[in-house]
Amino acid sequence: MSSRDGLARADVDTGLYSDPKVKALARLQRGPVRTAATMTLYVATVLESWAENDRVSAEDAMPAWYLADYVDLVSDLTTVGLLDADGMIPEATLDRWLDGVRTRIASGRAAADKRWGRNGSAMGTHREPNTQPASQKKPARSAPALRERSSDDPRSLREILRETTGEPNIVAAKETT
Repeated sequence: MSSRDGLARADVDTGLYSDPKVKALARLQRGPVRTAATMTLYVATVLESWAENDRVSAEDAMPAWYLADYVDLVSDLTTVGLLDADGMIPEATLDRWLDGVRTRIASGRAAADKRWGRNGSAMGTHREPNTQPASQKKPARSAPALRERSSDDPRSLREILRETTGEPNIVAAKETT
């Protein structure tokens, strides 16, 4: 997925629930169920914004299964500064989060272009990409068939190995008596 189309993954800070704004939200709401519902709405807004690579309102990010009134939850998120007055992740915050990702994507594309070139073939190879239909491609060469030894060949396996490997002194295994 391209950053122009949105992002399939989001970077979420492992200290999210220790964030001073989240702690302020919990003190403001004074109820674990309400705070959990509000944080679910906030995380949904963060994830949708990453998915769209743009700011998304909490109303649009609301999970389909959340059927309770959410207007007060958005108001509380705005009060503590997790969302702006439009009910979205503040623009500067989202830009800060996404700038690193956008830079990584751009540098990855530049490295791929340098390595593979714009046409998709590896640089340094002087071959054009194969655009022939499968029906016109040459069949792959099969491995040379092994020569079968006829039963009337008087040579021993040791002699055949000596001829093929060039090893003149193949030592026979000693028989123990």
